[in-house]
Amino acid sequence: GKDGPKLQRLARTLTTFGGAAAVIICIPLAMFVIDLGYALILAGLCMLPAGITSLMAGREAARKDTEIGSFLRSLGTYATSTGTTIGESLDRLDLSSFPTINPDLKRLRARMRASIDPTLCWKKFSEETGSRLIMETTVIFNDAIGLGGAADTVGLFAAQYAALTNTLRAKRLVVSSTFTSLTIVMHGVLAVMMIVILEIIRNFSQIIDESMAAASEALDATTMPLPTFGSPDISFLEPVAIGMVIALAFINAYAVAVTDGEHLIKSTLYLSALLILSGVAMVFVPPAVANMVAV
Repeated sequence: GKDGPKLQRLARTLTTFGGAAAVIICIPLAMFVIDLGYALILAGLCMLPAGITSLMAGREAARKDTEIGSFLRSLGTYATSTGTTIGESLDRLDLSSFPTINPDLKRLRARMRASIDPTLCWKKFSEETGSRLIMETTVIFNDAIGLGGAADTVGLFAAQYAALTNTLRAKRLVVSSTFTSLTIVMHGVLAVMMIVILEIIRNFSQIIDESMAAASEALDATTMPLPTFGSPDISFLEPVAIGMVIALAFINAYAVAVTDGEHLIKSTLYLSALLILSGVAMVFVPPAVANMVAV
């Protein structure tokens, strides 16, 4: 939302403008001006800034997630050992050990000093960090403290929950990274294969047309009818093949983003890579196939 960190808000803005540019600019260019392959490359480049920004925002959120457990454990331990409230402990606690969430913690401290309702302070803090894990962890911490729980015990349990979640995310990252690289490679291979098959059929169809045109005079000169063979109709193959390549780019980007487990805005990064890969295949594969057939 509007209270999220700067990188997340920038990623949303770039996604909106990049998607609009890809649709408004690239589709007319592909229809009337340039080759479809170049239009796909341009569309991928339009989405690339949003994808890179979302990647940076995700890494920033991951660093915040690794610090929140240590912070809550330290805060709870300090509050219990000194016999002070959470607000007073936060005011005295050294925040330099938490560099990533330090700016968010300073704003939280300022709100606590202003005697604002702690529930509202923690809610605003979690919104500004842009992390779902921090939101869940701070809700556990604040609610347990409000119900009379010991600050050190509550902080320890909240830290354990954050550590367990980060461990599970690390395990998922191992699987998702392999799936991501495999999906991108397989999409490139499939795009190249479909375009190669399409171009081979198209080139041989042209060869048949040329051969039939050259032999038409000889066929007309014969006194007995001979069977003739026309070139196959391939007009429907091109839109089907190209449509499949583009559709698979969107489907694979969504599948990778879901497997990754982060915000779906990050799918713009994978969609950008797949569109550029598809465009490169459409630009360079047809001339290569034509040269092979000519040889």
